[in-house]
Amino acid sequence: MDAIYTVLAKLIINVENIVGSGVKGGLKKEIESGTKLVIDRSMNKIYLKIKSKLNLNSFKRKFGKLDPDNPDLVKELSKTIEEVYYSDREFRELVKEILSDREVKIWLFEESTKRQIMDSEDLKYIPDLFGFGGSGGLPIEDFYVELSVSRKYFKDNISKPEEQNEKTEETKTPDEVIEESVKNNRNRIIIFGVPGSGKTTLAKYYAVKLNREGKFRVVFYRKLRNYDGGDLKTFVFGKADSDILDTIFVLRKTFDYLIILDGFDEVNPEYKQRLSEEINKFPFFTVVTSRPISTYIKTDERQIYEILPLKEKIAIKMAEKDRLLFEERWDESGHRKV
Repeated sequence: MDAIYTVLAKLIINVENIVGSGVKGGLKKEIESGTKLVIDRSMNKIYLKIKSKLNLNSFKRKFGKLDPDNPDLVKELSKTIEEVYYSDREFRELVKEILSDREVKIWLFEESTKRQIMDSEDLKYIPDLFGFGGSGGLPIEDFYVELSVSRKYFKDNISKPEEQNEKTEETKTPDEVIEESVKNNRNRIIIFGVPGSGKTTLAKYYAVKLNREGKFRVVFYRKLRNYDGGDLKTFVFGKADSDILDTIFVLRKTFDYLIILDGFDEVNPEYKQRLSEEINKFPFFTVVTSRPISTYIKTDERQIYEILPLKEKIAIKMAEKDRLLFEERWDESGHRKV
């Protein structure tokens, strides 16, 4: 239920901001706050009911602007909504009514997925092989350095860079590659990298970063080593209700989601052809990382990139971070500080 209260809190904040800004009109309004949500008759009812039970001005005085991305505000308002939920039968019925709306169901699924990804220990930390950062590993945000990629041109779409003539274009950052792809309506990117080039760190970092920035409704991250040969829809969206999945594929557009599929080279060889076919027909924006091997993924040749080696200045900067952390965690005799 905690996720439901969080969704309701964000809904109330968004509606209050619409009303407060003087926006008027019909019962359906599209609002923007990382996601888009249709407010229907049930939402208007629940808004009026909750507002009669809450003193939203007190929240405004305490937090200033009612920002749906303020975690402290959302947490406190969620707790208040929970109290009203258990004390008011009419309110409980209204909650059930709005949660039966398919848009709200999808939004709840999306918000829950985003929170899981942004809170994932696996995505927030990288392995700490030398014990620098403690049991939790090293925070990716502290140690990530901006990688560059170069565009490659190949003779065909069976991407096999080690065997084909290629021409390197100008270097780009991952942000530039993503923005350019969206702008030009190209929905598949392949990023190659040799072992140790930073493919997985790049994929994890951007899964958290882009979810936080809200440029897409949801950025999904999936390890392809776990792919079992089934359909990609189930692999990406998990065990979501079938009606939610059906609605997602009807209502959501290509660039509403970004799907990061990490490590094509780790897929069981028996499944690679099937996975390539699944990716080729998948309707959402997809980024695939891999070592330089055949992928059989059809994509515009302008969408194939390779991770470049670190520039000297960046490598030095990274080494300096390692040195400072080592000095913080270990004494001169080589013993870990308590």
